[in-house]
Amino acid sequence: MKIIHRALLLALPLAAASVGLAHADPVARAKTYLAKDQPRDAMLVLRNFLRDHQTNGPANFMLAQLDLQLGSPVSAEREARAARTAGYQPNRALTLLLDSYLAQRRYIDLLHDFPLGSTTGSAGARIALARASAESALHRDDRATADLKRAETFDAKLPAVWLAKQEAALRRGDAAAAAHDLAQAKSLDPTDPDVALSEARAALTAHQPDAAIATLRDLLKRDPANVAGRITLANALIASGKPKAAQTEITKVLAIAPGSVGALYLQAGLYVDQQNWKAAQTVLQRLSPIMSDIPGTYFLQAETLLHLGESGAAQQDAAHYVAKVPNDPAGRRLLAALALKNNHPHVALTTLDAAGPARDKDFGMTMLHGAAEQAIGDIQAAKSDFVRAAGLAPKEPAPLIHLGQIDLTSGNPQAAVARFKQAAALDPKNPGLQVILAQAAIASGDHATARAAIDRLDTLKGKAAGALLSAQLHLATFDLGAARNDYATTLKAQPDNVGAMLGIAHIDLLQGDQAGAQAMTAKAVKADPTNQAAVSALASLLASTKDFTGTGKVLEAAHKAAPDNPVFIADLASLDIRTKQFDKAKSMLDGLPPALQSNPLILAAKAQVALAQHDIAGAKTDLASLIRSNPQNTGARLALAHLDASNNDEAGAAAAIDDGLKAAPHDMALLQAKVGLAFKQGGAAKAMAAATELADDPAHQPQSLTLPGSLELAQKHPKQAVAAFTKLAASHPSASISLNLAEAQVIAGDRVGAAATLDAAIKSFGPLPALENAAGQVALAANDLTGAAAHYQAALAKSPTDVLALNNLAWISGKQNNKDAAGLAARAYAISPTPQVADTLGWILARQSKPKQALVLLDQAHQGMPGDPDVAYHYASVLAATGDKAKAAAVLKPALATKAAFSDRAAAEKLDASLSKS
Repeated sequence: MKIIHRALLLALPLAAASVGLAHADPVARAKTYLAKDQPRDAMLVLRNFLRDHQTNGPANFMLAQLDLQLGSPVSAEREARAARTAGYQPNRALTLLLDSYLAQRRYIDLLHDFPLGSTTGSAGARIALARASAESALHRDDRATADLKRAETFDAKLPAVWLAKQEAALRRGDAAAAAHDLAQAKSLDPTDPDVALSEARAALTAHQPDAAIATLRDLLKRDPANVAGRITLANALIASGKPKAAQTEITKVLAIAPGSVGALYLQAGLYVDQQNWKAAQTVLQRLSPIMSDIPGTYFLQAETLLHLGESGAAQQDAAHYVAKVPNDPAGRRLLAALALKNNHPHVALTTLDAAGPARDKDFGMTMLHGAAEQAIGDIQAAKSDFVRAAGLAPKEPAPLIHLGQIDLTSGNPQAAVARFKQAAALDPKNPGLQVILAQAAIASGDHATARAAIDRLDTLKGKAAGALLSAQLHLATFDLGAARNDYATTLKAQPDNVGAMLGIAHIDLLQGDQAGAQAMTAKAVKADPTNQAAVSALASLLASTKDFTGTGKVLEAAHKAAPDNPVFIADLASLDIRTKQFDKAKSMLDGLPPALQSNPLILAAKAQVALAQHDIAGAKTDLASLIRSNPQNTGARLALAHLDASNNDEAGAAAAIDDGLKAAPHDMALLQAKVGLAFKQGGAAKAMAAATELADDPAHQPQSLTLPGSLELAQKHPKQAVAAFTKLAASHPSASISLNLAEAQVIAGDRVGAAATLDAAIKSFGPLPALENAAGQVALAANDLTGAAAHYQAALAKSPTDVLALNNLAWISGKQNNKDAAGLAARAYAISPTPQVADTLGWILARQSKPKQALVLLDQAHQGMPGDPDVAYHYASVLAATGDKAKAAAVLKPALATKAAFSDRAAAEKLDASLSKS
């Protein structure tokens, strides 16, 4: 726990911090009890005495001191007045009276009741000191400074004057002046308990808790009932790493002064350190009326509420703390972290930026700033922050982890692997780092690094620790048997591991075992009925066999187990729409609690139901609510515009699109929708006018620049499109425009020109994956397999997870009978199991004499692309090879009936002939 003695200075008036016991003897027994550290007994003796002797100067004075120390400032005020009336030590009694006002926070009353007037000398100095404290509490610092100067003028030999000056020097950061003022106070009265307390607090400020402890132990030997000394000792013990000893002192104080603000504050801090959040909150609630006077309580409460799940309230308390103590970086870090947790990244940025240059020198603030920049989508700024953080703390792995994660999401797993390797070298015993390193290495195709990381993970956490990752690695090479063994290893160690169950189900599907996949997925749902991946997988399997009753039961059970999960609700609504149970879906959605009604998934589901019921007004209302909940939701805006346009409300459609462009002026889908609406309203001429207007508007550039050329392509005017894009490439050269030009050239039949355009773009803008892939496709169309392979390899060098490059390079390798073909296709399939990739991998496996595995993949490909004749041929070929010739003939017949040319037509006709003979 951080040192917190600074806040205590506000809570404990310095002049009231000690109990001097060398006074005239009204009641000797009270002194005896004080010497035994029994102030409550001493107080009882004095009160009993004063019942019979209402005014007794020494007794009134001593009782006022005890009342003030033990948290009864109102009683202290009464007794201090009585002591003054009796004429007992009038100046010290005056100090007690003034301190009782301060303890009650009666600052205005003090200033009114104790004007300086003509009072000078010691009494004037004491009044001036109290007025300075009151003015400071009221944030009138200039007046406080003036009063402090008056106090020194009135009585420069009063130690309290120099102690007050010391505090002022500490507040303004003048350590030398503070040391001088403390020395001056000590020279005037080396036995003054307040001097000892200030000396101890100065040692704490200088990070010398042991010196403070020595001073305080000496003070408590002389004055064992000194509550302020005992509280400060507890604080020093905390600072020196002795929480048990600190707890002993706090317990002593709370036993005699249950309402002691200082003791309660330290107790709350200890509970926070012990992560005893409920106990901390109980204590902090007792301090809530005076939190504004002790800013540290806001910090402690923010931490406590965060861990009690009340992050919104925690953020408010952290904001209060930062407002009170703006120069504490810990407060800004806490507030920024809470703002990020509560999805308020702009609040986090504002909080951290307000720290000024200190932000860039503080590791924690720099890391949080990077996270906030990342949250709002400014990736380059985030990277700069994390690079700076790495420079501030070269041995910290966290910045490297964040940079690696950015590399991953940016499609650069190779760079991520390098970052994660650096991080793992800094923290070699951290198993989490081995996990993310293995995942990145698998994504990048660096199987050797992945295997090394998995082996290291097994060393750190046991043999089964890396089994799930090992399964992913084996799936990436399509070694299904090894992957199944890995999942089995995981289940042996963790029988309820849902991920392993779903992995085995996935392999069952790949091997054509639908029943096995369904059984294993059902087992996963039983293990965790609220697991979204498991529930969705089982529901999809059942729906694929048209078992909608079973699908509904699965989703209803999930909804019952997790009634607030909007995913299950939306899935149920989608199923009802699919089975035309519109009223059932509407009733379920309308009956949801208000908290769920505004959820984007629910709003989208309600809009779908309304559309299915032809309730146009209802659908528009739901889409409008969805847009209000997220103004960046382009899909909802386009759906609303399409709905309006379909119902001849062209003005409504235009408003929906224009509002969307205000929120997202560069969104290509919205720009294209605006051109499309213009076409609907006035044909090609009006559409071209709209496209040209948008292209010329800087607010929508550079995305809008390609609209006129794209419109020419859409109207099947490729030569005009080539002319438009050629002109644009000259005026606004970019990789994107070169891609558009090359596409137009291909459509216009100028593949040579397209290749030249792409080669020039690669020279100008570098080997960007999009350019290399486009060049590869042009080369493939020209049957230049070697040239195409070179382009795809260049794309993979920049982006190892590029599915198009992996798939097409695998296809080329398969044509050339290269051994790496299946591995490339398996990597592509692991990233994106689309029908196209399934066809590539399945056909490669078929050519490698693995028909059973090939059959499952080609069945998936044919279901996804039933009209593709090449896919039909591949599927029919493997069906015939596995003995299902009747189905092979049925699959092949439609492909040949089209009479259209396709690359495998000759082979398909030969297969058809052989099937006809059998």
